[in-house]
Amino acid sequence: MIFNPEQGEKPDLAQQIAVAQRTAAMIVVAIAFSIAIYLVIGLFLLGAANRQATSDYQMHFLIAAAILAFASITFRRSQFGKMKLEYIAGSRGVKGLIRHFVQTTIISVAIAEIIGILALVITFVGGSQRDVLLIGLVGLAIVFSCYPRSTAWQRTIRYFDSITYQD
Repeated sequence: MIFNPEQGEKPDLAQQIAVAQRTAAMIVVAIAFSIAIYLVIGLFLLGAANRQATSDYQMHFLIAAAILAFASITFRRSQFGKMKLEYIAGSRGVKGLIRHFVQTTIISVAIAEIIGILALVITFVGGSQRDVLLIGLVGLAIVFSCYPRSTAWQRTIRYFDSITYQD
């Protein structure tokens, strides 16, 4: 494959971005699947009866899920901020930037995994089906908001790659 300047990326760099994006996407899908499994297990354990919550801890779990969701979103936004990306690109180069994208995605979905685990744990402390569904859906929403978009990654890396080679 020959480098075409109109293409905007070197073949090796485009391939690295594609591999990193696929890796991150597989991790996101695996975490989403595990949260769905937690939901199914929690709902199965509660049975078909729609019982009311018998625990005083119900609100604590809901607040914990909300705080974790906010933390995941805030972490992701702060790590993908322009100043942070400029620092990463300047200190670690484009390969470090690709690695940063993958690590940030993994950490963000790991927080969503914790939310999914909360959906299962509330089953054991007296939560209702509504609680399990609500917390589990929050976890799934966070996971899917973290799905890596290859066009955004390519555009960002292409931008920082052009800056580093102009100097």
